[in-house]
Amino acid sequence: MLFDSRPAGGPFQYLTQQQIDALGEGTNWQDEAFQTAPMQNHQISVAGGSNTTQYFLSGNYNLQEGIVKNTDFSRIAIRANVNAKPVSKLTISANITASKADANVAPAGIIGSLLIMPPTATIYEPDGSYTLRNPFENIFANPIATLNETRNKLTSIRFLGTGYAEYELVKGLKAKVLLGTDINNDKEKYYVPSTIYEGATTGGQASLGNATTYSWLNENTLTYLKEFGKHSLTALVGFTQQESANESFTAGSQAFVTDDLSYNNLESGSVLIRPTSNTFNWVLHSYLSRVSYNYNGLYYLTASIRRDGSSRFGRNNKWGNFPPYLRPGTSAMKVFLKDFAMLSAILSSGPALVQPATWK
Repeated sequence: MLFDSRPAGGPFQYLTQQQIDALGEGTNWQDEAFQTAPMQNHQISVAGGSNTTQYFLSGNYNLQEGIVKNTDFSRIAIRANVNAKPVSKLTISANITASKADANVAPAGIIGSLLIMPPTATIYEPDGSYTLRNPFENIFANPIATLNETRNKLTSIRFLGTGYAEYELVKGLKAKVLLGTDINNDKEKYYVPSTIYEGATTGGQASLGNATTYSWLNENTLTYLKEFGKHSLTALVGFTQQESANESFTAGSQAFVTDDLSYNNLESGSVLIRPTSNTFNWVLHSYLSRVSYNYNGLYYLTASIRRDGSSRFGRNNKWGNFPPYLRPGTSAMKVFLKDFAMLSAILSSGPALVQPATWK
């Protein structure tokens, strides 16, 4: 190893006993990087209402320190649920959740670097600066310096909301309108200072990234339910529409005059990093209908069809029809199918006068 760092000294180089003793116990890199990570979680909620209105409000705060120093995750969230029946034929419901999460993320590959670091290497020089070279290895990235000085912050803000109103037009016939949305924004802020190995050759490097995704959904349905004796009939028709969009970009620069501004002043870097951007979206419209018949909870018959139009379909084939598939729903239905299978087996093994049907 001495030859690697000082080839001119020849392949056979040795330390004096005094130099070996001066090394002491060496550096325990894992002890320097890992810690006992506490966690805290706080919740508060309020619920109440009346005969016609019920509500539930809650708040939550969670903080988790990382087992790797200088890493953590925190999240604050609020939630509100409201259900109301202002008149006998009208039902209204709304659910809203909003949250903000922040994370300080460890640099990529930091665990692997800690595991391969030799104990003979030091973290600091006698003058207090970070060690970038030791007498036993070539130049290396000091993982403790990387962990202490690199900034990699992620922030995520999300809003989820769903609400519907349902009104009984006449007995057995209900109209329902549902609206929902999901909005998510993610930001990443990254900075490597010029005082550590990774940033020494670039004069510091900063980058910013942002990604926003939003989607919304609207469902409009009419449902009719009729029961007479042992018979039950349900019919549904509806129209739904959904859209999702995503936008993202990144930007960065290098060669800063000072590290004090971190990632907060990209224009002060004299070398620009090529920016990137991207956007895409899709839309889905659907017409649907379904009729279900049930006799005494034992036998079921369902007919349904939906027609979808999607921006993801081919240019000349934007719409498609999608028939249903059969799935047994109850134990009674499974018994019926089992009996049908037994009957089919009897017919298949019976005399020549009774032949199983051939399907084409």
